[in-house]
Amino acid sequence: MRPVFIGIAACLLLGAIGCAKRQLVEVSQPLPQEPIQIGVMQADPALDLPPIPFVSSLPVDDAAKQLGKKVYSRNAASLYRNPRLNAGEAYRIPAGTALWVSPTASPNWMQVRLARGRSAYVRTSDTSAALALANAQRTLEDRARLSPRPRPTDEADAGDGRSSTNPATNPELTDAIEDAQQAFDGVVQQLDRLTAEFGGFQGDQADWPAVRDGFAAQLNQMSLELQEFSQALNGVSEHSSHMSGSARSALQTAVAQTSAANDAIRAARSLVDQMKDGEEWSSMIQGLGDRMADLDSAIDAVAASMNRMG
Repeated sequence: MRPVFIGIAACLLLGAIGCAKRQLVEVSQPLPQEPIQIGVMQADPALDLPPIPFVSSLPVDDAAKQLGKKVYSRNAASLYRNPRLNAGEAYRIPAGTALWVSPTASPNWMQVRLARGRSAYVRTSDTSAALALANAQRTLEDRARLSPRPRPTDEADAGDGRSSTNPATNPELTDAIEDAQQAFDGVVQQLDRLTAEFGGFQGDQADWPAVRDGFAAQLNQMSLELQEFSQALNGVSEHSSHMSGSARSALQTAVAQTSAANDAIRAARSLVDQMKDGEEWSSMIQGLGDRMADLDSAIDAVAASMNRMG
């Protein structure tokens, strides 16, 4: 009986060894050479480098402005030929570019109105949140809104009769005033961006933290624009001996009102710093509105002074 049992065990052992060999042979066979894809990333068209250069301004005519509502690009953005990210780019614009837009069927896209009936499309997230205020306050051109009416030709000059050289006869003074005017144009444009951003507080309270951050960024930029303008005014002051009494008075007013504008900016920044998440902001937003009114009044006064200097 024992030999029979030993024979059966030997057969089973040989069979197991045979199976193991077959498995080893099967594993050792070369695997088919197929490409292995691990974590394949699809390129996002919105993140690709722009195939076209930035443009400083878009072609917009009066008809386009009447069809659209004025907003500003929140950051560098692309305008597409169709409301899809994989559509071709029509324009590439820097932050702060003025756009006249209309709503589309998708809340994620807006139609940008261009001259001669043409249009492009921009993502809603790339534009300022302050649509309502921008639409309400921007019915006039930026410069026309701030430029005072020209002085009547029969109005007497308030000069004192001393050093009344016409700026046109002094090239250094003329160049300094032109530089100051260019710097002031930057201040005017930045004020419009800041005002549009402030209008975001009229929207949904859930969006206020994002509006606060955007407003703070525009506030810092406004401070830089005013600093550059102040330096340009210093350049005009160096040649004030060639100005008429009226022009010198206007220069002094411009300097004083620029200081007032800076005070309004500092006060607004203090209020923004108090806007902590989870707290009530209504009183601080009201205070910001007052500071924005102070800033707008100061810039209007500077615009009138610049007109008198020129």
